[in-house]
Amino acid sequence: MRFGLLELGDRHALLRSLERSIELTIGIVALFYATVTKR
Repeated sequence: MRFGLLELGDRHALLRSLERSIELTIGIVALFYATVTKR
């Protein structure tokens, strides 16, 4: 039972970190796009 809960927690943490990395990537791409289009 505890193992299942731990696994679920790890999965949630992984999903959260993945979401954060995607958000960061989108931010970098948006910033790059903005600098390119300003020319």
